[in-house]
Amino acid sequence: LMSVLSPFFLVGLLLAATGEPAIEDLRVTVDGGQVLVGFHLANGLDPEIIVNAGGEAIPFPDDHFDVLFSSTALEHTENPERVLDESLRVLKPGGCLHFVFPNYGSFFEGHYALPWIPYLPHWLGRPWVQLWGRDPEFLGTLQFTNYFRTRRWIASRHDVDLVTMGEEIFAERMRTMSLKDWGGLGRVQRALEVARRLRVVPLVTWLCLRTRSFDPIVLTLRKRAVAGGDFAKLAKEF
Repeated sequence: LMSVLSPFFLVGLLLAATGEPAIEDLRVTVDGGQVLVGFHLANGLDPEIIVNAGGEAIPFPDDHFDVLFSSTALEHTENPERVLDESLRVLKPGGCLHFVFPNYGSFFEGHYALPWIPYLPHWLGRPWVQLWGRDPEFLGTLQFTNYFRTRRWIASRHDVDLVTMGEEIFAERMRTMSLKDWGGLGRVQRALEVARRLRVVPLVTWLCLRTRSFDPIVLTLRKRAVAGGDFAKLAKEF
């Protein structure tokens, strides 16, 4: 049996609705989650799976969950690195963390469905969004997660093995042109159709992977067990 934590309401809702018997303990953490209890009751789901908490302080003990899954939520937190640290804390050794979040080192901003200049800072992002006739206020609530920021966080950890950051998923989607038409991706799909007719999709794919501008980041990590003899080594490093 598995214990699953999903720091994202809709994903947890889908897991709960499946009634998957292999999941022994499902929890969904949402900041302000009390407003969702009525929704769960209306749909015949157990409201107890909702935990009203932010990802920066997950109210569960160490080594508690087998799987942590989050989709398009990390960029909405106050401190993504702290959320990832907390997620690893409650993850069991050998457990798997799977987070999907945008790469602001890419050429597309999904919340506004706009072209994006890679690594644009917030102070330049606001006039850029305004240039397209959009309200930039929401931009101030977003954390600009990106490939290199994530790699720096991974390098700071001594207890994880990186499985993937989603490069192969991006390459497969580009090869098969299998993009979902949501969040403005229909525009990307049309641009890819033009690239396909020009026969430059392989080149575009290679450039995006080479420059680490693929999107989204699909981060999969496995938490390592720390052998008893390694504690002294880790203590010296800290």
